[in-house]
Amino acid sequence: MPAIKAARHLHLTLREFMEFLPALQDQGFPKACPITGNYDMVAIDAWLD
Repeated sequence: MPAIKAARHLHLTLREFMEFLPALQDQGFPKACPITGNYDMVAIDAWLD
């Protein structure tokens, strides 16, 4: 899913998501696909659990 949808999934604006992304990734948040730039919703849900 694109970054805007990943942000909405976390109840964040895109701006907030991009601001918090380094800290989220430090806590194990899944990185975007290097080819498409999309995020994996299943991986995000697993990270949230």
